[in-house]
Amino acid sequence: MANFVGGICTSHNGALMHGWDYQLREDPIWTPLFESYDPVRQWIIDKKVDVLFFVFNDHVSNFFFDCYPTFAIGIAEQYEHADEGSGPRDLAVPYGDVPFSRYMADYLIRDEFDLTVCQEMKLDHGIMGPTPYMLDQPWPVKFVPFCVNVIQHPIPSVKRCWKLGKSIRKAIEAYPEDINVAVVGTGGLSHELQGTNFGRIELDWDNEFMDKFEFEPESMLDWDVKEFMDRGGSESAETVMWFAMRGAMSKKVKRIHRNLYRGMLTGMAVLVFEDAE
Repeated sequence: MANFVGGICTSHNGALMHGWDYQLREDPIWTPLFESYDPVRQWIIDKKVDVLFFVFNDHVSNFFFDCYPTFAIGIAEQYEHADEGSGPRDLAVPYGDVPFSRYMADYLIRDEFDLTVCQEMKLDHGIMGPTPYMLDQPWPVKFVPFCVNVIQHPIPSVKRCWKLGKSIRKAIEAYPEDINVAVVGTGGLSHELQGTNFGRIELDWDNEFMDKFEFEPESMLDWDVKEFMDRGGSESAETVMWFAMRGAMSKKVKRIHRNLYRGMLTGMAVLVFEDAE
């Protein structure tokens, strides 16, 4: 049977691509961010993770505003890197676990999550921003990309993403093959990339959110997405994707790692949890 080993949450933004592609680890501005992912890389190694199930959002690399599915899962053998304006990136090919991906699509649909199933999917910074920081290359794990619409309103509620996480966990533990799987929630934290508050970052809220997320996540399940946007900026709507990871965890969690760094335009956070029960 498959083994659920824990969860990772990480912010994603386009600047992460710049920091990695130009190898800025020794730059004093970037060093703390690079170092914040070192414990994540080691945890993935120590837990012998075979598959990462990424809950992310596409930034119009696959879907556009005229047709944006609420939930979409990739079931490809390998994935193409999206060109986000600077040409192809020099990164290893992300490979998928086709039998597991197909199984997850079938299980989640049977569990009443209506998915768009993608034979092909381009991976943009929603996944490939933070991933090089927390994995060596060639990638030692297989990828299952699961896209959530946090771009085109109406977007899924916090509670819906929480329930999605619970279904993901049940599916993993019912899979008959002996593999180790971790769930990765991406997006956020505080940032606003439009209007008069462009560049807004709310680190106090980011820390408060991570406290609540760890110890009392259910206190936020009935929040409207607008609550997160009011507290952390318009793009904080992405935070709902973290709840897919948290919903997959036990009520009490063991924190393995936590870090918050003030990025250029984003509160950059990373968390690693294991079940405490």
